[in-house]
Amino acid sequence: MTMKAEDILHVLRDGIAILHGGRCRAGQAVVVCPPREQLVNQDHLRNVLLYLFEVTSKEAREKGFLVVIDMRGKQTWTNVRNILKALSSIDNSTKIQVFIIKPEKFWEKQKAQMSLGTWDFEVEMISFESLIKIIDSSQLPKSISGGNYPYDHDEWLEIRMDLEKWIWNITEIMETLEAVRREMCQGEHPIDVKTAEAALKKSQLAKNNIFNIPVDNIEAEGNKIVNRILQPPKGVKNPDLQATTPYISNLTDSLRLLKGEVHKSWDTRQAELVKVYYQKRFEEDVEKMVEALRPYKKQCERSMGDVGGCVSDVNALAEDFEKFQVAVKAMEVSVKRVFDQANELRTSGARNQITDHVTERLTNEWRLVKELMERRTTILHNARKFFSSAQCYFAEIPAWTAQPGINPNDVMFSQESLEIAIRTHDGFWAQVEEVYAQAYEDALNLMKSLKESETEDNVAKEHSSRLQRAHKQLGEKWKERQVLLHHMLAMIAFETDVKLVVDWLQLHGEPYLRRNIHIGENVNQARTFQRNHSNFQRVAANTYGNVQKLRRVYQDVSNSGSQVCDVNKMQELMTDLTAKIDKFTTIEQSREHLLRQSVLFHTHYTELTDWYTKMREKYNEKRIELTVPVCDKNKERFVLETDETAQAYAMTIDEGKMLIEMMHNATRIFDVDYTVSIAHIQTLISDIENKNTQISSEWGPRRTLLHIASKFAMFEQNKYEVLEQIKGWEEDMREMVESPSFHDKADNVMPYHIENQEKVREAISSIQKAAMELSQVLYSHKLTDLRDKRDRIVLEAIRDHIRELEIDESRVMAYANETSSRINAVREVVELRKVSLGVCRLIETQLQALTKLGVIPHDYNDTVQKQEELRAFRDAVTIRLRDPYDAFVVRFRELMENRLANRDEVVHHNEMIQTKYRRLMALCEERNKLLKSAHGCYKTYETAVLPILNQLESEYHSPTVTDWCAGCPSTVHSDRASYVADLLSKHMDYKERFGKGCTYALRNGDFLLRYIKRANVAASERKRHENKIAEMKSNIRERQSNILELWLQKKALLEGCQNFIAIEATAKDLLKFMTGEGNEKLKQFEKRGRGEVNDEDDEFAKFKLEVKQKKTEIQTFLLCSDESMVRGVHGDQVERCIEQVKEKFNQFSRRVGDCEVVLRGENGGSSSSKDEFSLDRHSDTAIFNEKAISEQRAENRKVLEPMRELIQSEKDYIKDLEKCISIYVAEFDQATKNGSIPTLQKYDIFGNIEKIYQFHHDKLLPELVKYENQPEAVGASFTVWIDLLNELYIEYCVNKEQKNNVLATPEAKAFFTEIREKHGLEIDNEITSHLIKPVQRITRYQLLISQLLRSCNDKADDLKDAYDVVCSVPRKANDIIHFNCLELKNCNVDELGPFVTQDVLTVWEPRAYFKGRGKERQVFLFDLSIVFAKRIETSPKNFKYVIKGKPLPLSDVSIVEHVEGDSCRFGLRVGSNHSNDNRTDLKASTESTKVKWVLKIRELTTGLLPLGTLGLGVSPAISATTLSTARSVSHRSGASTSSGGDNRQSQDVDSLLHHRYSVHSCDSEQSSEVWIVTADFDGQTEGHLTVHKGDRVEIVEDQATDCAEYIQVVLCDQPTKHGLVPASIIVPQSE
Repeated sequence: MTMKAEDILHVLRDGIAILHGGRCRAGQAVVVCPPREQLVNQDHLRNVLLYLFEVTSKEAREKGFLVVIDMRGKQTWTNVRNILKALSSIDNSTKIQVFIIKPEKFWEKQKAQMSLGTWDFEVEMISFESLIKIIDSSQLPKSISGGNYPYDHDEWLEIRMDLEKWIWNITEIMETLEAVRREMCQGEHPIDVKTAEAALKKSQLAKNNIFNIPVDNIEAEGNKIVNRILQPPKGVKNPDLQATTPYISNLTDSLRLLKGEVHKSWDTRQAELVKVYYQKRFEEDVEKMVEALRPYKKQCERSMGDVGGCVSDVNALAEDFEKFQVAVKAMEVSVKRVFDQANELRTSGARNQITDHVTERLTNEWRLVKELMERRTTILHNARKFFSSAQCYFAEIPAWTAQPGINPNDVMFSQESLEIAIRTHDGFWAQVEEVYAQAYEDALNLMKSLKESETEDNVAKEHSSRLQRAHKQLGEKWKERQVLLHHMLAMIAFETDVKLVVDWLQLHGEPYLRRNIHIGENVNQARTFQRNHSNFQRVAANTYGNVQKLRRVYQDVSNSGSQVCDVNKMQELMTDLTAKIDKFTTIEQSREHLLRQSVLFHTHYTELTDWYTKMREKYNEKRIELTVPVCDKNKERFVLETDETAQAYAMTIDEGKMLIEMMHNATRIFDVDYTVSIAHIQTLISDIENKNTQISSEWGPRRTLLHIASKFAMFEQNKYEVLEQIKGWEEDMREMVESPSFHDKADNVMPYHIENQEKVREAISSIQKAAMELSQVLYSHKLTDLRDKRDRIVLEAIRDHIRELEIDESRVMAYANETSSRINAVREVVELRKVSLGVCRLIETQLQALTKLGVIPHDYNDTVQKQEELRAFRDAVTIRLRDPYDAFVVRFRELMENRLANRDEVVHHNEMIQTKYRRLMALCEERNKLLKSAHGCYKTYETAVLPILNQLESEYHSPTVTDWCAGCPSTVHSDRASYVADLLSKHMDYKERFGKGCTYALRNGDFLLRYIKRANVAASERKRHENKIAEMKSNIRERQSNILELWLQKKALLEGCQNFIAIEATAKDLLKFMTGEGNEKLKQFEKRGRGEVNDEDDEFAKFKLEVKQKKTEIQTFLLCSDESMVRGVHGDQVERCIEQVKEKFNQFSRRVGDCEVVLRGENGGSSSSKDEFSLDRHSDTAIFNEKAISEQRAENRKVLEPMRELIQSEKDYIKDLEKCISIYVAEFDQATKNGSIPTLQKYDIFGNIEKIYQFHHDKLLPELVKYENQPEAVGASFTVWIDLLNELYIEYCVNKEQKNNVLATPEAKAFFTEIREKHGLEIDNEITSHLIKPVQRITRYQLLISQLLRSCNDKADDLKDAYDVVCSVPRKANDIIHFNCLELKNCNVDELGPFVTQDVLTVWEPRAYFKGRGKERQVFLFDLSIVFAKRIETSPKNFKYVIKGKPLPLSDVSIVEHVEGDSCRFGLRVGSNHSNDNRTDLKASTESTKVKWVLKIRELTTGLLPLGTLGLGVSPAISATTLSTARSVSHRSGASTSSGGDNRQSQDVDSLLHHRYSVHSCDSEQSSEVWIVTADFDGQTEGHLTVHKGDRVEIVEDQATDCAEYIQVVLCDQPTKHGLVPASIIVPQSE
C-alpha cells in the first residue's frame, strides 16, 4: 500500500469522497462525492481518490469505478471541476465512469453541461431518478439525499486506521525478523575467544528478541479487526473491508512461519558459534604452548656454537645438554595434549583448515626445537672426535720434524740406490698424511655442522688453523729432501736422453729430407706431397718435445745450485744438441714453405682457366635486359668481373714466379736440384698469359651492349613513370576540383598548377630526347636488329613508346587548361572570404572589448554608469562595422551573379558574419540583462526597501503611542470607532505592501544572482558579489521577520482600542436606558398603588419584556467584554464599565421586581422576580441565544486548531531531529574520529540534517509561535524564508534519493543497529525512521497549510503563497535528481547556463511532423539552452540521460505557443526563417504543463537577441520586407522587449517609492506577437473565426502567400478558439 489513511486523515475525515461499500447493478464499486459548499483542493481530492481506489477490493477494482457527484444543494461547479480534474490525473488504466446528479441552480447546470465532453473518461449528467436505475438506492449512502445504505464514515475511518496500523505493525515486525535473519546470515565469525563469547551473548539476545514477539497478541488484534469487519454495528458488511480479512489471516500465518524459520536459523547459528568458541580456545592454547617452547628454542640457539677448547670441555658441555634434553622432553606431554584437542575438533566438524593451520604451526615449532637439539648433539659429537684426532697428530709432530724422511747425503750416487731412497721417502710422507687426514676430516665435519647451524666457534677454528700450519711446515722440509733426491737421479738420465736425440737426427731426420725434393706437377700431386710432409712433422714433433724437456731439466739443475750434479758437462751436451736441432728445423721449414706455395699456385691456375671458359660462354649471349635494376646490376657485375679477372691473373703469375725463385734459393742453400719442376711451372705461366689475351679482346663490345641495354631500360622506365605521373596528376586535378577544400586552396594552388604543367612538358621532352640519342647509338654501332628479352626489336619499341606518350600528353594538357579556368573562377571567392574574415576579426575585437566591460556593478550608481558605458559601446560597434560590412555586401552581390562562383560558400560567409554578429549582440544583451537586473535590485534595495525598513524599525521599536483611540479629536463614539478602524485598515495595508516590497527585492536579488552566475568574470569576483547579494537577502529576511513581529504587536494594540470603543459605547447605551427611558417608565409604575396591575395588564408586561431584552443584551455584552478584557491597554477601563453596568442593572432589576410585587399586590418576597432578571440565569433561549455564541467560539477554536497542530507537530519534528543528531550523528562523529567506520561518509547518510535542525529550531519555530493566534498570517513564516527552505530541503531530498542505498549495506545496518540497542531505542526509532522525517515533513506542511486555508477562507493570501512554496520543494528536488542523471561530458556547461526545470515531452524534429508518432524525450531547460535527452536503463533500478543532438540555444529560438489541432503542443522555431522546416514541436502531458513550459521559456528568452533583428546580411529570410509583413508568423523582438522590460522595471521602482509598499509585476507580454482587431468579423464559414473590435489575437501560422486575404490566429484571452480572419482588420499592438 503506497498511501496510508494516517497521511491524509484530515482530508478523509472531511468526507469529500467516500467509499461506503455500495455496488452498482454491474458490480462496479461506487464512490460518492456528497454536496459540499466549501472549496475542495484538487491535490487533496486526488490523494483521497487514489487512496479509495487502492483500498477497493481487487474484484471490484478490475471492473472499474462508478463515481457519483451530487450537485444538488450547495455543491458548485468549481468543486465538481476539481473532482473531475483529480480523476483525470489518475492513471488511465483505471476504468472510471462519472455520474453527476443534476444541480438545482440553472447556471451551475449550464456550466456543467458545457464541459461534459472535455474529459478522457465518460461523464454524464443525470437525475436522481435515472441514477437509481443504475445504482439501487439501497447501495447509496444516506449522505446522498434518497440513499438508504447504512454507512458510518467515522466507523469506516476508524476501522481503516486500526487495520493499517495493524498491517504496518506486523510488517515492521516481519522486517525486524528479516533483519535478524540477515544479521545472522551475514554475521562475521569471531576472531578470538573474547569476540566468540560476545557473539554467543549477542546470539542469546537475538533469541530473546525472537521469542518475545507476541504473535498470539497480534493474531488476537487481527481477529478483533476481522470481527469488527464481519460483524458491523448496523448489520451491513462493507465488501471492500471484507476483502481484507484473508489478507489479515495470511499475514498472521506468514509471521508465524517467518518466526519459525528465523528460530531455525538461530539454532544453526548458535551451533556454529559454539564450534567457533572451542576453535578459538584451541587456538589460544596453541599460542600459549608456542610461547612456552620459545625460551627453550632461544637457549638452544644461544649455546649452539659453544664446543669448548679440549675433550674435557666437550664432555662438560655434553652433560649440561643432557639435562636440557630432559627438560624439553617434559614439555612433550603438553604438546601431545594439544594435538589430541586438534583431533577432537576435526572429529566434531570444526573448521579443519584453520585447525590444521594452527596445529601445523605448533608442529613446526616443536619440530624446530627437536631439530636444534639434534644439531647440538651432532656438534658435540664432532667436536669430541676433532679434539681427539688433533691431540694424536700434535703428539707425533716433534719426532717428524726432527727426521722428515731420507737424508740425501746418506744415499749412494747410483740409479738403483736413488730409486730405493725416493720410495722410502715417499712412504714416510704417506704415513704423515694418513694421521693428518683423519684430524683434518674431523675438523671439516665440525665446521660443517657449525655452518649448518648458522654459528661458529673461534676455539675450534684456531685448533684447525694450528693443525694446518704445523702440517705445512713439515711438508716443506720433506719437499726439500725430495727435490735433492730427484736432482741426483735426473743427472744420470740427462746424458742418456741427449745421446738418443742426436742419433735420431743423424739416422732418420736428415736422410728423409734429402730424399723427398719433388713439389708436384698439378694440384693433386702438390697436396699429396704436402700431406706426407705434415706426417713427417708430427714425428719430428716428439724429438722437439724431448729437447724441450732436456732444456727444462738443465735449467732446474742449474737454478737449484746443487753440488751433487756436474753442471758444466750438462752445459756442453746441451750446446751441441741445440746446434744440430736448429739446422734440422731450418731444412724442414724450407720444405714446408715450398710445398705450401706449390699447392697455392696449382690451385689458382686451375680456377683461373675454368673462369676463362665460363666468360667466353657468357659473352656469346646478345639479348639485352628490360629493367633498370637488372641492367645496372649487369654493368656492375661486368666491371667487377673484369677487375677480378685482372687481379686473379696478376696474382697467379706472381705466385708462379715466387715458386720458381724459392726453388732457386733452395738449390743454392741446401744443394738440391729443382730443374724439372722449374721448367714445368714456366710452361703453366705461358698458358695463363695466352688465355688472358683472348678474353680481354671481348670486353669492349660487351661494355657497349650493356650501356645500350641500360639506356633502353631507363628510357622505358622514365616513360612509364611519366605516364603514371600524368595519370596521377590528372586524378589529383579531378580530386582537387571536386574536393570541399578546393575553394580554400585555390588561391595558393594556381602557381603550383602552372609549375606542374611546365614540369610535365619538360619530362616528356627529356624522354623524347633520350629516345633520339638511343636510336643514334644503335645506328652507329650497327645494332639495328638488336632484340630484348621479350624478342622485340629495340628500335621499333622506342617508336611505339613515343607515340603513346604524345597521345597522353595531348589529353592531360587539355584537362589542365580546363582546371586553370576553374581555379581562376574560385580565387574571387577566396578574396570574399578574406573580406568576411576581416569583418569577423573586427567583431571578435569588439567581443574582446565587451569582455573587458564585463565587471559586475557593486551599487546603484555604479550600475547606472556601466549602463551608459554599454550604450556607448553599442553605438561604437554600429559605427565600426558599417563600412567594412558595406564593402562585403558589394562583393557578395557580385559573386552571387557570377555563375562560376560557389554560391553555397558565398552564402556561408554571409551567415558566418551574421553568426558572429549575433554572438556579439547576444553578449551585449546578456550584459544588458545583468545591468538591468542589478539596476532593479540595487535601486529597489537602496532607494526603496532599505529606507522603509529603517523607518518601520524606528517607528515600531520606539512606539510613542499605546492608546491609539486617544488620538481621535472627537469624543463621539462613532467617530472614534471610524478613526481606529481606519488606522487598523491602513496598518493591514502597510503589512501587505511591505511584504510585497520585500518579496520584490528578494526576487530582484534572485534575478541578479542568476545573471552573476552566468557572467564571465573571475570566480573570486563572482563569489564576492554572490556573498553580497546573499547578505542583502538575509538582512531583508531578518529585518522583515522582526518588523512583522512588531507589526503584530501594534495590530493587537489597535484591536484592543477598537474593542474598548465598542464596549464603552454599548455600556453607555445600556446605562442610558437604565437611567433614562427605563428609569422613567419604572418610576411611573412605582407611583401606582398595590394591586393596580393584574395579569391581563399588557403595559407592565411589555415593560418587563423590554427589561428582559436588555438583560439579554447585557449578558451578551458581559460575555464579549470578558473575552476583550485582556486585550490592549484598556483592561481596567473595560472592567470598570462591566462592574458599572452589572451594578446598575442589578439595582434596576431589583426595583422592577419590587415594583411588580407592589403592583400585583402579592404577599411575600420578590425572589422569583429577582431570579427572573438575574444575569446568571440563561433559561430564556428565545431572548438569549447562547448557542450562537458557543458556535462562534467553536468556529474560532476550529480556526486555531490547525495552527496549534502545526506548532505542536513542528516541536515534535524538532525533537525528533534533535534525537537523531544527539544520538546517531554524535555516535557517527565519534566513530569517525576513532576510525572505526572508514567506508561510510557522513554526508551520504545524514546530508544537511544538522542545518535543517538549526533552521527549524532557530528560525521557523519562533516564526510560527508568533502567529499562534493569527493563523491567517502564518504564511509569512514560509514566504520570508522561502529560498533557505528550498535550498535546505532540496539538498536533503536529492542526497537522500541518490545515496539511499548506503543505509542498506551490512556495515551501516550493523553500525546503526548497535547504536539503537546501545541507547535502548525501540524499533520505530531506528535510523531510517529519523532520516525519512524531513521528507515527510515537507509533505506534511502541504496538508497542514491546506487545513489552514480551508479554515481561514478568503483571508489567507500569505497562506496561499506558503502553500505554493512547500509544494514546489518536492518538484524542484525531483528536477535536480533527474538533472544529476544527465551526462554532460561532451557539452560546454557555461553555454547551457544554470539548470531550470525538466519534464518528459513528446518531440517532433524539424521536417518530421507527418512521419508518425513523435519521440518521447526527457527535455531539460537551462537559462541559455534547451537539451533533448534519451532515457537509458543502466540497471533495473538505475538510469541515465544521454543527450540527443546538440543543445538548442534560446537566443536562436522563437516560440510558437499554439499549434493547430492540439492544445498541449507548442513549437520552437530556430533561426529567422518562418517556415515549419526549422520548427521543433513539443507536446506536454497536460495543457497546464504546456503553459508552464511556455511561460518559463518566455521568461528566459525575454531580452535575448533573436535571429531576425540583426540588420545585417542580405538573405531574403531576414530582409526588412519580410519582417514588416503582417502575414508572417510573429516572433520575438529583442530590442522592444528589452526596452519595455526596462521601462516597466523603472515604473515598478518609482511606484514603490511613491506608494511605499506597493509592488508591480515586471513580467510583460511581447508586443511584436500580439495584434489588435480593428473591426468586427463574423466567421460563419467553416475554419473562420468570429472576432470583435478590440480583441487581442496572436498569429499562429501563415496559411497563404503574400497576396492572401486571410491568416490563422488564436484569441489571447480564449486560447481554445482559433481560425482564419482577414489580414486587413488586424494591426500590431502599440507600445
